[in-house]
Amino acid sequence: MAQNGGPMHSFLSHKWYFDEIYNFVFVKGTAALGDLFWKVGDKKIIDGMGPDGVTGIAKAGAGGLSKLHTGYIFHYALVILVSAVIFVAFVLAGQGR
Repeated sequence: MAQNGGPMHSFLSHKWYFDEIYNFVFVKGTAALGDLFWKVGDKKIIDGMGPDGVTGIAKAGAGGLSKLHTGYIFHYALVILVSAVIFVAFVLAGQGR
């Protein structure tokens, strides 16, 4: 049978293709499932909505707020004055209930 070759010889000499089937189903299947959990589940869902998402929102907010900093003291004094007036208005509005 070895001299003639053929499909039966190939099948038997490759140990019924057990190693190839095992590698395809279990080794590559487990690696693909692990990549799916790692890339989609961990990186995109858990990290994307958790620490990376929160830091992205904080960076965007800080970037927007940094544009408000002019370096002039009278701008900061105006913001403090307006904030105090709004705070007093809320306190007085709460007293009238």
